[in-house]
Amino acid sequence: MFLIMIIVSASLLRVWDLGSIGFNGDEAVYSGQSATLSGNEESAKYFSIYRAHPLFLQFIVSIFFANFGVSDIIARVAPAIFGILTVIFVYFIGKELYDKKVAMVAAIVMTIIPYHIIVSRQVLLDVPLSFFATLTLFFVIRYLRRERDVYLLYFIGAASGLSFLSKEVGIFVLIASIVSLILVKKLSLKKL
Repeated sequence: MFLIMIIVSASLLRVWDLGSIGFNGDEAVYSGQSATLSGNEESAKYFSIYRAHPLFLQFIVSIFFANFGVSDIIARVAPAIFGILTVIFVYFIGKELYDKKVAMVAAIVMTIIPYHIIVSRQVLLDVPLSFFATLTLFFVIRYLRRERDVYLLYFIGAASGLSFLSKEVGIFVLIASIVSLILVKKLSLKKL
């Protein structure tokens, strides 16, 4: 029941009046790239498909554009979903590391922290990057507690790879995961 209340609260804070403020510069570029990816010919005049970053978020937003039309609100739905999912996995990390009370406090803080709310309401690469970094941390913790579940190493690799595909600095998520597993002597060369 508590997790449902957190999800609803996080959703309301991240989706309420989503289109009230126009795009900033980066949002315009990423949304323009997304519109071009979705086949919008008007956007193709002004936005090339590839400028500087990996295109994971732009690809996801382009799917939304292809299905629901090109608009500011539709562009911001995907980052809002990533922001909500981040809150959920912060809860699971707290529960895995400590207990349900710590998980609840962590989820509440993540739900209401202004910076995360503001960023989750914008078409920025940092939102999926933070989600996949959080997801990677969750899988690392799970693996450290269940070393026999070697399949979790694949999940760590996939989540950290998606961090990199979200934004280039996400490569450090993979490096940090490998180094931390080696330091706690839970990762052998064979498993790597």
